[in-house]
Amino acid sequence: QIKLDDVGLAKDWADFIIESFGIAFGWENEVQDLKVNAPILNNAPKSNPQQQTGNSNIQDVTLNDDVLKQIGYLDKTEILQLDIPSTYKTLIGTTYRIIKIGDEVFKDCDKLQIVIIPDTVKEIGDSAFENCKALEKINIPDSVNNIGKRAFVNCKALNSITLQNDITEIGDGAFCGCESLITAVIPNKVTKIAEGLFGNCKSLVNITIPNGVTEIGDLAFAGCENLNSIIIPKSVTKIGSKAFANCKFIDSIIIPNTVVDIGAEAFGGCEKLQQFTLPTRFTIFKDDVKKKSVDLTTKGEVKEVTKVCLSSILDGNVLRELGYCFYFDCQNRKILSNNGQDITKFDIPSSYFALKKITAIGDSCFRDYKELEEINIPDGVTYIGEYAFMNCYSLKKVTIPKSVTDIKKYAFAGCSSLTTITIPDSVTSIDYSAFSGCSKLDNLIIPNSVIYIEYDSFDNVPHIEYHGPAFTRAPWGAKSMN
Repeated sequence: QIKLDDVGLAKDWADFIIESFGIAFGWENEVQDLKVNAPILNNAPKSNPQQQTGNSNIQDVTLNDDVLKQIGYLDKTEILQLDIPSTYKTLIGTTYRIIKIGDEVFKDCDKLQIVIIPDTVKEIGDSAFENCKALEKINIPDSVNNIGKRAFVNCKALNSITLQNDITEIGDGAFCGCESLITAVIPNKVTKIAEGLFGNCKSLVNITIPNGVTEIGDLAFAGCENLNSIIIPKSVTKIGSKAFANCKFIDSIIIPNTVVDIGAEAFGGCEKLQQFTLPTRFTIFKDDVKKKSVDLTTKGEVKEVTKVCLSSILDGNVLRELGYCFYFDCQNRKILSNNGQDITKFDIPSSYFALKKITAIGDSCFRDYKELEEINIPDGVTYIGEYAFMNCYSLKKVTIPKSVTDIKKYAFAGCSSLTTITIPDSVTSIDYSAFSGCSKLDNLIIPNSVIYIEYDSFDNVPHIEYHGPAFTRAPWGAKSMN
């Protein structure tokens, strides 16, 4: 004889089972204790979990989809308020203790508003609450010591969060895109501010970095538009690339002498930055800084500095930073796109992120981009790299600024639609086959400044005029006018 005396189900499920099968199996008088320990779906009142009583049979478990169903949350996407029990008991009598919020367990639960985490939890997994856009409040107990990568990314309604001091590690991008987050205090035991940790937290006004942090990762605070002050403690030795990029309201910053490594564009786009103090080991190009409205000052033992702007070669990585990307369409054509719009005319910017200058067109940057029709190269570019525009069959117009001194090999080779181009009198060197195959290029004038022309630089170019000194190597088809 089987006696049903302990059922741990949500009330609606328990009622359904008893009413449907109770009479048939003779259970109606046998049920002595019906424990309803699961919260009601969509309302989530405070749960009444089984309490630990020194039972050595309690097993640790990670909160995942299966566990959610066992404690009564049958459709997690409909949860509004979540009170996670510290322990729960199954029908067969096993008691489990929840010690971790699993990876991606609440990802994209966009109705979830409030979460209460019990003090048995030690870790919040990667992407655990990613894209919970309605999440306003979450308590993180003292027991938690690790928050995973992207744990709260894009929780756009989250306006405050308390990070307990026992937390030792916070993963990359954990709070990235939390647009309503106003203030945050980083726990004292954290030694590295992870990559993109508070990236694009547009409402973030105050952040406290504890003395003990040694590294501020790449993009850690990039896009924190309202961050108005930052104190970098003397424990910091490294500041990553774009760590504070586009923090538009920061007006002053002092970097302690302990810092030995500052990544590219660490403060790029800080439009109101007026006071900028660096250790003496760093240098700043004064003229470039003045163009970007950054006024340098010196304080205490820090001497006048001479470098913050960094040169950049336009390549695939820089194009992506500018919002562009190459892809191949259904006809296997190489296409340059910006926010879904195909680009055939491209005006290359002279700088980006405020303190980053484009000084060269990288090797093979636009190679085989057959749909490109027009390119404007900005002033400040000093050379056009090897194969930069090779086989751009549709390219008809190119603007080359007077800052360019070198045109590398095969730079415009195979640009068969190119009809006119002006080589400025700043150019001194034209490398091997730089314009070979430009069969429609007529009446090309090589300025007197050019003192080196490599063999086959103008192979298959109809007519060339040159009035300068003798060639180092005579280009095919060129005619000296001396």
